[in-house]
Amino acid sequence: MNPATERLSSPHHRVRVSTNGRIVLPQPVRQARGWRDGDELLLIETAEGMMIGKPAEVLHAIQARFRGPTSVTDELIAERRAQAAQDAA
Repeated sequence: MNPATERLSSPHHRVRVSTNGRIVLPQPVRQARGWRDGDELLLIETAEGMMIGKPAEVLHAIQARFRGPTSVTDELIAERRAQAAQDAA
């Protein structure tokens, strides 16, 4: 679970889109995320829904989606070390 979501009293908030397309983010959401007046936020449409956050937050979330549990390099190094340990035994 997202640490910021855990800090919120409710995992969901209902908002409305105004006639000029604006939405108001509830204060508990802004406080939990550390968003302040004037902050730039990105809104990205994904297959699962919408992602919103500061540019660095969104970049981190997107990178985490594509990052596997380990890198191919780490797997190769672990395999080589295991083989070296077997050869030494």
